[in-house]
Amino acid sequence: MNDKIKILLKEKILKEKTYLKLRRLYFCVLLFIKNTKRIEYSIKKNVRIQKGEFSGARCFIIGGAPSLKAMDLEVLNDEYTFVCNRGYLLKKLGLSKVKFYGISDNQAMLDYGKLIPRGYYEEFFLFRDIVPSKNLRNISYFSMYTKRSKKSMFNNFFQFDLSKPIAHSYTIVLQLLQIAVWLGFKEIYFIGVDNNFKETVNSNMHWYRDTLQEKTNIQFWDHDPAEDNSRAFSYAYKILQKKGISIYNAGVGGNLNSIPRVCFQDLFKKEKINK
Repeated sequence: MNDKIKILLKEKILKEKTYLKLRRLYFCVLLFIKNTKRIEYSIKKNVRIQKGEFSGARCFIIGGAPSLKAMDLEVLNDEYTFVCNRGYLLKKLGLSKVKFYGISDNQAMLDYGKLIPRGYYEEFFLFRDIVPSKNLRNISYFSMYTKRSKKSMFNNFFQFDLSKPIAHSYTIVLQLLQIAVWLGFKEIYFIGVDNNFKETVNSNMHWYRDTLQEKTNIQFWDHDPAEDNSRAFSYAYKILQKKGISIYNAGVGGNLNSIPRVCFQDLFKKEKINK
């Protein structure tokens, strides 16, 4: 092979490498623009609920952790409740209806959105650009910052103005917390938020049987969110306390110790006496 051919081949290879680098850069820029647009749009026209609509009331935000199996949820049927993801299964634990329902993950919507009964909830919340299943109704859409934006609750950011994107977090219950505060709730109780992921890697992450996708997700996580979640709850507790809003962990066991704990049963003793 003569020198001229070698030079031509070398130039061609360099051009191809440059093309691949530019192509990669192009798609990175497109992704950045998409994420930026995705989190910056105003959502006022897409929200059915009103700011301060439940001013002064109390509510319960329910996760999906294993500790729920040790609780009787029938007492919550006359309370304002928020559930998420496969919350419709809570009927098995005595929760026959809920006020608010939320999903913030596209895969969750694809996996079981169509299984959520219409009559189980009154208001449904979606985050980012999730496409809802056709069976869902009464939907409010909320924008949310991505992890890339650094505007997350574990980085000391809480969104009080829901015409702007909600703070990013690793758990949807903290996204629902921002909505609960915006709605005016003054006493907010969490249950079923164990914040304990290490022990569930080889077992079950929820009170119900994990799907294959859920098992796969936790096995391949490159980050244990428990510490960030603890920081986020701690920050939320401090900033909300200044505004006269109280948040508590009313769950059983678990590893959520960065906010005050209360006994779940004690929250209903006065009601039983009055009856």
